[in-house]
Amino acid sequence: TSGDRILPEWISLSSERGNISVAARLSYHGVPDSSANGAMTVLFRLACDARTGSFAPTFPRTMKLLRYLACNDIQSSESVALRIANAPSNRRRAAANRSTGRLVKEAFDGLVRSMNVLGQRVGVGRSWDDKDEQSA
Repeated sequence: TSGDRILPEWISLSSERGNISVAARLSYHGVPDSSANGAMTVLFRLACDARTGSFAPTFPRTMKLLRYLACNDIQSSESVALRIANAPSNRRRAAANRSTGRLVKEAFDGLVRSMNVLGQRVGVGRSWDDKDEQSA
């Protein structure tokens, strides 16, 4: 029921083939996107490497800007690129550190670190030792 939901109705988490998908119902200025027909749009996935158990964010092709921001790519913002280009060479690194891309990258890095710690604690990436005789 909706009373049991922890996440807001406009966001969804799901697991599919070893990936955790994060999807959202997009709206622009409070107006729902009519072309989506109420469907959720996948923003990104956390893919789990079967060999190591480590997670890595992956992005659908349509989420180009989010991918650029998560990588702190200069292409994500023309204003940041101009600010960095116009800054003196000894201040360019400091100008880049205050960018939105840097903040998004740090958020994704934190998410991946948290998922890796959680995965290690529950045994993701290790051989499975089934001690429950009644399990399938």
